Amino acid sequence: SEPYPFGLDPAWQAATNKIGFLNTYKMKISLIFGVVHMTFGVMLSLWNKLSRKQYHQVLLEFIPQIVFLLGIFGYLVIMIFIKWIMYGANVADPFSEHCAPNLLITFINMMLMKEADVDIKMDKCHGAINYEIYMYPGQGGLQKL
Repeated sequence: SEPYPFGLDPAWQAATNKIGFLNTYKMKISLIFGVVHMTFGVMLSLWNKLSRKQYHQVLLEFIPQIVFLLGIFGYLVIMIFIKWIMYGANVADPFSEHCAPNLLITFINMMLMKEADVDIKMDKCHGAINYEIYMYPGQGGLQKL
């Protein structure tokens, strides 16, 4: 059977890890909606600034706000979608669900500008591919930017 292309499979209602899965799913959905909502609000502030001809505020307020918002939280939303697309229950071992990196730890390491540690539990996940820590090549360099 193929997974649902969109939405939540009703089979999760009978799963033993239903609460843990649904809580993380709801948190990710809430984060996505929150970032979209905040981006919409910042874009409305741009409209106000332009209609009032406050061009200096566009440069000094809007641009730093949108760069900060999308540079940090927009990147986190992109990472959520990358994780949802690349890793799954019916995918071979390098990209199975138990091999997916933890986004919370990834985000914390990015904020602390700390090199991610190799997870011992994932030693069998990525054989010859060197993705033990990151979801895609170049992720470490991008996060240090």
